[in-house]
Amino acid sequence: MKKDIEAVISYWKDPGDGSRPDPENDAEIFLGHHDEDNRKMHITDMRDAEPNYSLDTNGFEVHSIPVKERDWENEEIVRTEYFGEISDLIKRVLVPSGVPLSLRLELTHFWQNRS
Repeated sequence: MKKDIEAVISYWKDPGDGSRPDPENDAEIFLGHHDEDNRKMHITDMRDAEPNYSLDTNGFEVHSIPVKERDWENEEIVRTEYFGEISDLIKRVLVPSGVPLSLRLELTHFWQNRS
């Protein structure tokens, strides 16, 4: 069932000294030890409306690629197969539109944080 929602989205405030908040330390936010900016926002359920969104108008587009069975725990398979598919999709979408493209896909955060 398609349904829009209202939600509070929390953003980390700029520390003001040029440093960046530590994205690995979520405890700072959960424990209230980090300044945050909470904004009530409308979240649009865009199911069945994907064609209404474009890179030029919204800054993103929705595309699908066929789902393939693969070993998601094998970093080499993900890097060679999945990254290749994503890279090809991005090139198909962006290059014909004249967008300069320098592509580097990273999943470092994924492998560092898996149990």
